[in-house]
Amino acid sequence: MKVFITNQYGYTTDKTVADRQNKFARVGHDLGFYEMGFFVCDLSSDNETELSKRLDGIISSLEKDDIVIIQLPTGNGQKFEEMLFSKIIAYSGRKPLILWQSRKYYYEKHTKYLSFISDEKKLVLDLKNDVLDLESKKILIDFVCDINKRNDLDIVENEDVIHIAFGLHDKDGNYCVWIGTTMQSIIEHTDAKIVFHILHDDTLNSENRKKLRHVAEREGDKIEFHSFDTSIFGNLNNIIGRYTIGTMFRILLPEILPDISRIIYLDADLFVNRDIKDLWKMDISQFCVAAVPDYPTVNNSGTPYPVGKNQVRREKYFNAGVLYMNLDNMRRHGNIAELILTYLCENPKAFLFDQDALNAVFTDQSVLLDQSWNYFICQVRQTGYAKAESKIYHYAATQLALCYKNEVDFLYYQTILRTPWGEEGNKCLKQSVFRLVDRAEQIRALLHKIVGKNTKIIFYGLKDWSMRNAIRLLNMDEDKCECYEHLDGNMIENTNDVVYIVSADAENKTGIEKLKGAGLRLGENYFITQRFLDVAQGGFIL
Repeated sequence: MKVFITNQYGYTTDKTVADRQNKFARVGHDLGFYEMGFFVCDLSSDNETELSKRLDGIISSLEKDDIVIIQLPTGNGQKFEEMLFSKIIAYSGRKPLILWQSRKYYYEKHTKYLSFISDEKKLVLDLKNDVLDLESKKILIDFVCDINKRNDLDIVENEDVIHIAFGLHDKDGNYCVWIGTTMQSIIEHTDAKIVFHILHDDTLNSENRKKLRHVAEREGDKIEFHSFDTSIFGNLNNIIGRYTIGTMFRILLPEILPDISRIIYLDADLFVNRDIKDLWKMDISQFCVAAVPDYPTVNNSGTPYPVGKNQVRREKYFNAGVLYMNLDNMRRHGNIAELILTYLCENPKAFLFDQDALNAVFTDQSVLLDQSWNYFICQVRQTGYAKAESKIYHYAATQLALCYKNEVDFLYYQTILRTPWGEEGNKCLKQSVFRLVDRAEQIRALLHKIVGKNTKIIFYGLKDWSMRNAIRLLNMDEDKCECYEHLDGNMIENTNDVVYIVSADAENKTGIEKLKGAGLRLGENYFITQRFLDVAQGGFIL
């Protein structure tokens, strides 16, 4: 049995009540309660289905027999509150407890419509904002005097316990496996106690939540779920796209975890092949964040927006996939969520979104870590097929591939098999075998088309890394090749004596359709570079 207490975030017309709710939620956290947070926002356009889905995300951590203390007013209106009460009863089997925070402006108007679905025990407060924490704690203890404190309270307060956070938006239900695998790899490489914090929206389903809990608790570690409504990000939702919105949740960490002084934030696509405790022990007391220099940026293969605008020095730009965050110092720096959102609104061309913003905001309050704490897997594949070392490997912009002599991939695959999503590991194996077979077939067909024949080869697309490697593979002089970034339909030759080597990205990914429209056939008249190249050369991982 767990105890939850609601807490409101965002803009509200009654700051006094909001501040008091924040205070009681913080005190509740000290007592071992879980927070059930939500944002105050305009819900007038939500129909019943949309509102129901929004509330499912808010209460997704709730289980049978759990107790919920609802602080009123929520700020979201009667419809929101009535449905919230009903869902809590359905999920937990208990009527929620009400902690009234405003007599004059709320209790007297709304007690009748809510009292009949609340527990008999309720409290009306008309306290000053400067109510002492001790008094607040006594109120909550008296309010729920018959509950047991969480078993993990001592662990949460222990300085030796490592707090690790993940952001989760799982639109198709296939993302949790990667967070679960990263958690599994962390647990297998440390003897420290871990508290995992999952920052999620309404896309986390109950089955995946149970699996994540299983990974964490199997070895005695803990997990806490923090649900968010993405409407807090306003118009940025449309700019960022919901496929990456989960990364934005980390900017809320200083606010939603007020009693935690530091935390390690990790992306989901990591394989942790070392003891995370060594990172936790590092002294970052003089900084807000510690992170690893971004590999493409420091190697001049990419220029992020803040670097191009001279907001951040190239050598100082860090990758946000592994962030050791000093939450106390970040709070002193200001309201981080507001600073990040303001930056993104003022710099709409920042295409790496919160990573760009974090760099710009903390460029003078960051310390750089050794590259081994965030080592891109592409570095392994570019430098040869090496043995796994004591590093955190980052599968940024790529995937697990088992068709190469890479011990890191194999260990990562084995780790997936030890999670409740083991079947996903077998899918990766099948995909890797398919990729290897497909690549061999593409190479065979290409060689059959050009070896010993007077075939004209035309390269179609930008001369990027993938295209240059295709030119080298065919042993051609780059300066003498016939290359086109753009082709009109009347320029395309459809004869057996001409072969097009086209990038999948040609003409904003419309190039292949142009070739098809001209009657050309894959494997005969044109070949896609990413289909026949090794992944280390820019090829696909299917």
